[in-house]
Amino acid sequence: MPKVIGKNQFEEKAEALESNFDMNIESIKTGKSPRYIEIVLTKQKLPEKITYKEVSSEKVLPADSFYLGLSMEGIVVQNISMLPHMLIAGATGFGKSIFFKQALMSLLESCRHLQMYLIDLKGGLEMIDFAPAPNVKVIKTFNEAVDILKQIKAEMEERFKFLETTDQKQIIPEVHKKERIIVAVDESSILYNEQKQV
Repeated sequence: MPKVIGKNQFEEKAEALESNFDMNIESIKTGKSPRYIEIVLTKQKLPEKITYKEVSSEKVLPADSFYLGLSMEGIVVQNISMLPHMLIAGATGFGKSIFFKQALMSLLESCRHLQMYLIDLKGGLEMIDFAPAPNVKVIKTFNEAVDILKQIKAEMEERFKFLETTDQKQIIPEVHKKERIIVAVDESSILYNEQKQV
């Protein structure tokens, strides 16, 4: 009986396949028959960078979403309700802060009912551009951060009780008249290290 090679094994070898064919892989998916794997190759190359202006002019954001970036298949967006937690990591100078800010900007543009808390323990300098927005609060000190996080924890517990009593699983801002709350921490290690010293 021939050895079966699954889709995940092709995905694991994507770099080797691209090198052998001297082409980029656009997608790897199961064919119409599960016996076949469909690999779509392209000579198209992704740009090294793309601006927020270019992305936003090419694809209008759906409600409650933010831009993730560009793939071979086009602009990629993500609904915040399907990704409630996110950690951004990477080497210095490779665009973490830029991506972080464009994600926040996207959410401010696409969410109608939103309250955003930005914890920036470097004196608020990284988040200064967001400070004028009426539904954004920039938190600049450790003590402020602790107070805000306590308030948000209390609100979260209230919402859990609300969902339990109404037999529902998720807050829908438009239906339940409760704003979506986003807590974004720039350089969370600073907050963690401050907490350890207290």
